[in-house]
Amino acid sequence: MNKNDLRVLKTKQNIHLTLTNLLKKKPLPQIKVTELCKLANINRGTFYFHYQEVGDVFKEFFEEIMMDLRESYNEPYRHTKYIEKEKLDPKTVRIFHHVQKYEEFYRIILSKEVSAEYYYMLRVLLHAVR
Repeated sequence: MNKNDLRVLKTKQNIHLTLTNLLKKKPLPQIKVTELCKLANINRGTFYFHYQEVGDVFKEFFEEIMMDLRESYNEPYRHTKYIEKEKLDPKTVRIFHHVQKYEEFYRIILSKEVSAEYYYMLRVLLHAVR
């Protein structure tokens, strides 16, 4: 399987979006594969081709967002070690765009509906980014 295959990317994006919508309504442990597949309009075989359980979807999506967060935070530092605010190019400040793009995810991750494990993973990552 080619991870850059457009069909795979679109399928996973659809699964991530569906999981995000379900997480607005119920905690992660209550979400079943059958329900996720039905709402994502995919068959169980497709799901199990990519994942073993619903938690794997969440973990993958979480890691994808954290990678984007890291890249967004570090963007202004790509060409310099120290930033002088007078010379800062606003186009390189992507962190706010990142938060806006994943706003729903952050609302969920910081809610009581998701295991504290992911909150602590986010916290550790934020400390490491600096």
